[in-house]
Amino acid sequence: MKKLLVLGGLLVIFPLLAQNVDEEELRRRDLNNIVFRNYVGPVTVVNTAQEIRSIGFSLAAGVQNRERFTYAGKYSVIRVYSPEDRKLSADIIVIEPSARVDHINGLNLIVGGYLERTFNYSREDARVLANFVTRYNALFRGNVDFLPRIMRPGSRQI
Repeated sequence: MKKLLVLGGLLVIFPLLAQNVDEEELRRRDLNNIVFRNYVGPVTVVNTAQEIRSIGFSLAAGVQNRERFTYAGKYSVIRVYSPEDRKLSADIIVIEPSARVDHINGLNLIVGGYLERTFNYSREDARVLANFVTRYNALFRGNVDFLPRIMRPGSRQI
């Protein structure tokens, strides 16, 4: 079964405060069948991969010691932290309506840059994790029952 995601909206980076990756979870999910719908049309602005990664770097720097940070009105990070159980914490990257990211590869560069700077992953590990995160998000997007209670919309325990 193929899943389809239109870029834009909300990307949830599930608990990544721990530096260990749940390799069994990576193997258990069939994320390779997810198909992304990328923009196909005239391109007016071309950015280098480094310029796109730097958006992730800026998000990482801006959200330090804050609950929310918005970069250039186009990308935001919301940090949800549970003092009772750090495993229920998450960083949520929001792709605002004014953002111009038009391809999953660009989104992966932003998320990868964020992971590099926030969690000190190597560039290659961040790239692999970013690809997993975007696919995992596509699989579970909108499934609020999947989220821990503390992270569900309307929860006051943030």
